[in-house]
Amino acid sequence: MKQRVAGASFATVLGAGIFLLLPVSAAFSQTITTYTSASAWQAAVAGSSQFTENFQEFTRDNYFQTGKLKTMPFSLQQMGTDATFGGFENFVDVPPLQFTDNSGVTNAALYTKFGLISVDMKFNSPVFAWGANFYGAQASELVNLVVLDTSGNTISTVPVTVDTGFFGIVITPSEGIGDILFESQIENPDPSIGQGFGLEQVVGACTGTCITGAVTYNPSSVNFGNVSLGTKTASKLVTVTNSTASVATLVSETGVSEFGAMTGSTCGATLAAGATCIFYVYFAPTVAGPATGILTDSTADGPVTFTMSGTGVGGAVVYSPASVSFGDVEVGTDSVTKQVTVTNTTASTAVLASSAGLSEFASMPGSTCGESLAAGTSCQFNVYFAPTADGAANGSITVSTANGPVTFTMSGIGVGTAKLPAERESAGSRVNGLPTNAPISAVSDLDPLQSRSVTLSGSAIRPGISPAVRPVIRKTVPQSGYR
Repeated sequence: MKQRVAGASFATVLGAGIFLLLPVSAAFSQTITTYTSASAWQAAVAGSSQFTENFQEFTRDNYFQTGKLKTMPFSLQQMGTDATFGGFENFVDVPPLQFTDNSGVTNAALYTKFGLISVDMKFNSPVFAWGANFYGAQASELVNLVVLDTSGNTISTVPVTVDTGFFGIVITPSEGIGDILFESQIENPDPSIGQGFGLEQVVGACTGTCITGAVTYNPSSVNFGNVSLGTKTASKLVTVTNSTASVATLVSETGVSEFGAMTGSTCGATLAAGATCIFYVYFAPTVAGPATGILTDSTADGPVTFTMSGTGVGGAVVYSPASVSFGDVEVGTDSVTKQVTVTNTTASTAVLASSAGLSEFASMPGSTCGESLAAGTSCQFNVYFAPTADGAANGSITVSTANGPVTFTMSGIGVGTAKLPAERESAGSRVNGLPTNAPISAVSDLDPLQSRSVTLSGSAIRPGISPAVRPVIRKTVPQSGYR
């Protein structure tokens, strides 16, 4: 439980300035003037290059217990460790605020374990003046500002003289301040209570031109929520600003296959110093489940990332075509090969659960499907029909999916090898108009002057015609025409 001291609105505390001339170390000839009036501080730094940090680029709490937290004009870092509290709570607190004894819409909450931990605010450009709106800083915390030059030497230690309200400093003649350390004058507080303070609306005046030293995305990330598979969201506008003194370069794109950029985007692979570009991004999920895309830029101040997220809703395991039919295929031969594509757009792996009737069907080399198919992937197989017996054949493959079983079917008809009469007629020689290979059970009246009657039986009978109604072929041939 952290102690907090309630304070008045910052809008009510910007009264008359309090000017204190503080001595600095012997190595410097400058003096530091302190201000408790924001307007007086602004008058003292008028005409200089200035920055303001209100922390509104942050959309969630950001901790800096173990590493740097970068803002546009400076970075924040915890200095020292605390075994009792296991790393104290140093973070930027954003709405909904955890601590509500300040009146601003956003704030940086800098909490210190006195005597063991301090907070370092390191500027991207040297400053000669600095200020912020404090809360809970003096009544129980007794906060000191340790002012360092750009080489890390201590210029002066300045006690904060307000509990809640504006407090600022100006060093004259101008001296480049590189860091300000926030420390407490209290060495041994109650170890069961975490002490700390907060500040917001940080301002600074630079010795030269302020380089905010950051590549920023506005908004800092986008989330498209739940989106049905096979659809595309409306696009969202993102503005990228390079406030550093050097070119920023896009170095990697991770997981961006589900996201796309619309026409009208002006961003490319690089962004010049001081330049701004825009892009329009949308989410078009093809796979069920959460998706995250990350863009990473290389900048002079380290890598900067932009995150896109959304969740695909729906999904299925789909065979294309949905089934195959090979029609009539002669027994003992192979049909043509047909390619089938299987796509898993669910959020989980599909697994082969069962198969039936596959003895008449086979897969050709080049198939990429196995016994499982990962979420968001596809495979192909090449199948053919090789009947070994007359009649219809049916095969099926069933896979288990997150949405229930999915079955793919194959069918074909095996046709026997016996040739039909018309086929035999074309294949053999003929005598008196009959194929020579047709069995003849009775031939009567072979006198060429007489009509003859021939009765056919045996394999030349078309399948399905009963022997009781065998066809009788009658033909009258004059002697001169007989061969």
